Order: sequence, then structure tokens, then C-alpha cells
Amino acid sequence: MFEKFKVPAVFVSVQASLALLSAARDTGLVVDIGDGVIHFVPIFRGKIVAAGVQRIDRGGSDLTKHLWNLLRQGGVPLETSAEMDIVREIKEQFCFVSQNPQNESEQSSLNKPYTFPDGRVVTITSKMRVLTNEPLFDPTVLGLEASKSLQRMIVESIQRCDANMQHPMFQNILICGGPSVTPGLRERVEMEVRRLVPHQPLNVIATEWRKIATWLGGSKLASHSKFSSNWIFYKEWCEFGPRIIAHKCTF
Repeated sequence: MFEKFKVPAVFVSVQASLALLSAARDTGLVVDIGDGVIHFVPIFRGKIVAAGVQRIDRGGSDLTKHLWNLLRQGGVPLETSAEMDIVREIKEQFCFVSQNPQNESEQSSLNKPYTFPDGRVVTITSKMRVLTNEPLFDPTVLGLEASKSLQRMIVESIQRCDANMQHPMFQNILICGGPSVTPGLRERVEMEVRRLVPHQPLNVIATEWRKIATWLGGSKLASHSKFSSNWIFYKEWCEFGPRIIAHKCTF
């Protein structure tokens, strides 16, 4: 960073910590949904609880591939890898998370037309719109019998933490990352988690800037009036080497 990019100072932090900071919290479970992986990171009073950190090797790209298959099953001819970008656009424009997928996937009133770049007009059916995101909650849809659902991983991550930490974490479940902006996701996550822990008060948070939560948290941290002493400068790096990161980057 110093030699190649000539930056004046550096600070290193964990994505989940910055995402939680963006929501003005220091305790909670961060569910970071990425393109190829979902991370579950419990944080208590600003410190990561290592025992509860988990991941699922499944993310937005898997949902795009699932929609690809649904489209082909529906008679839409898709052949080239370049068309995967079109499928991603369809996913982001039309698909949502349903609270009652079995019912809504059969409602023809939810069908939408989509025009491909070559002029073809295809129907994005209610089944395609609704079922695209179901692998998050039921991985067996993708044939992943041994994989766990999003809601199960949330509960397990929190329950791996000490008992005194669990109550505030259930009340501060933060979802973030690109796929987290899908309409209906926050409500469905809350509904599914409630089914697993019906007597536990909980709150699922999805801020309007959740897609860039990590970047926003980093901006907030760096602009804090008391943060300047946390920067690692080139002189310190030369003197102490990589161990300076563990000493100064504690957030």
C-alpha cells in the first residue's frame, strides 16, 4: 500500500465490524451476503466473537444460476455466458423474496414481460420471480442436502456465543451486501428465524444503504475526531512491520 499506491496512512478492519458501525451499533450479528459466500459474524461490544463466526459457500451468483435454470425450464433459450449478465439483470429487476412462495409462485398476475437486447420479449413468470431466492432458505432446491439454510445459520451463530450475549444479538441481526437489497428479504429472514426461536425477541435490520454498509462504516470510522491516532504511518510500518496491525487495528 505504501510503496505501490503511495498512501500516507493505512488502517485495517474486518468488513463485518465496519458494516455494524454503519448502523450505529457495536453489538449484533452481521449477515453479509456476497456474490459467492455468506458470512455470519457475531460482534459483542465491538469485538468479534470467534466461536460464532460461520460461512456458507452460496451467494448471489448461485441465485443467478438458479434463475438461469428456471428460465430455461420455462422455455427461454439461453446458451452463451454473456447472457448470464442478462439473467442477473432480470433477477435484480424482477425477483423478490416472498413470505408465501408456494402461493405466490402460482399467481399469473405477477408475470412480467422482459425484452432481451435482440428484441425478443419473454415472460418472467411468477414462479421465476418468486423461486429464484428460495435457495437461501431451502438449499435442497439446489441439491445441497448437507448445506444449512440462512435462518438456521443465523440461530446457530448466535447460540454459539455466551448466554449473556445472545439476547442483544437476536435484537440486532444486520443483513448487508449486494443481494440483501432484494425486496422482501428482511421480512422473510425475520419470519423464518422466529419459527426457529419463537419465544426469543428479535429484530432484523436492513438499512437503506446496506449494499455499501462496509464502505459507509469505514467512512464513519475514519472521519471520527478521535480516530487519527489509529492510523498506521509508513515510518511505523518500517519500524515494526506487520505486527503493528495487531497493535493499532483493534476495531
